[in-house]
Amino acid sequence: MIKHPYIFSIVFMSLISISGLKSHAAGHPIREKLISETCLPQQKELLAWQESTGTLALMNEDQIVWKFNFSKAEGKPYFHPLSTVDGVVLTELRPVDHPWHRGIWFAWKFLNGLNYWEEDLKTGKSEGCTEIKSVKTRQAKNFEANIELIIGYHPEDQPDILNEKRIIHVSAPKSDGSYHIDWESTFTVLADEVLFGRTPLPNEPDGKSWGGYAGFSARLNNHFQEVVARNEKGETNIATGNQSRWMTFEMKNKESELASITIFDHPENVNFPNKWYIAIRPDTPFYYFSPSILYDSKMTLKKGKQLNLKYRLLVSPGKPDATSIQLNWNEFQHK
Repeated sequence: MIKHPYIFSIVFMSLISISGLKSHAAGHPIREKLISETCLPQQKELLAWQESTGTLALMNEDQIVWKFNFSKAEGKPYFHPLSTVDGVVLTELRPVDHPWHRGIWFAWKFLNGLNYWEEDLKTGKSEGCTEIKSVKTRQAKNFEANIELIIGYHPEDQPDILNEKRIIHVSAPKSDGSYHIDWESTFTVLADEVLFGRTPLPNEPDGKSWGGYAGFSARLNNHFQEVVARNEKGETNIATGNQSRWMTFEMKNKESELASITIFDHPENVNFPNKWYIAIRPDTPFYYFSPSILYDSKMTLKKGKQLNLKYRLLVSPGKPDATSIQLNWNEFQHK
C-alpha cells in the first residue's frame, strides 16, 4: 500500500521523459516524474505507463492504479485491478461465486438464445463467443489513455451476428485523486435480427429472483466493508430495479480507507434513466451493480440497426461530494 495520499495539488512543472527505454510492450514501464508544488521532496509522485502483451496499466510507483486487460484469449476485455491512485483496490476478478465476473466489463446475457454471460467451469468459455478482433491503445504524457476495440459476437465457429466498436477514454488523475473512465459502445446488427435477452424477472414466466441483468457491470472487491449504494437523490438501502441517472457505491477496505465508484447512465441510452441491478451481500460476499438496459424487457434489432451506449465511471478516494458528482454529470451528459 502506498502510504502518502494523492490529494495534494499537482502541477505539471516538470515532465521528465526518460529516453533510451526498452519497448514497454515487453513490460518495461515508461516513467515520467510529476513534481508537486506543495509537497516535500520525499512526497514526489511517480506515475508510469506499463504495457505488456494483452494489457495496459497506469502505475503509481509499484502500485497498479488501473489495468485494462484485452488478451484475445480472454474474449471479454475488462479493467482489473481498478484502484484509487493511493492503492485501494476496488474490483474483484473471477470470484468463486461468479467466476465469469471480471472487475469492470461488458457482457450480454443472451443473444438469439445463446448465453454470452456465464462460462463453463471446465472450459472457461460461454455458449456464445465474444471475440476481440482488434485493439488500439494510445497513452499521453499527462497519463490519460484512449483505447479502441472491435469486438464480434457469434455462435461458435459461425459468422458474427453482432459487431461492436468500443471507445474508452481514461482521464488523468486529478489533484484530488479522482479519475474517470468514459465508455462508448456502438453495436451493429449483422444477422437478419438479434434478440437481446436476459434472465426473466420474478413476475415473468420462469422468472428468477436474480433476473434482469445484462450489459455494463462492476464487480467490487470481496473484502470491502460497510458497502452502501446511493442514488442521485441521495437515497440508500436501494433495491434492484431502482431508476436513477447515476449510482454510487461507497465502501471501506480492511484498513478503513474509504473509496467510491459512481457509474453514470447517459441520456441518449435506451430506457434512460435505466433501472439498476444492485447486489450488496456481505455474507457471500457479493458486491455488484449495473445499469441494466434490459431490466424490464427483451429487445430485438433488425439487420443493419445500431445500438449506441455511453457510460462514465468515476473513481474517488473517500466519499464523492455532491458538487463533484454534479460536475461530472454536467460534463458527461453533453458528450
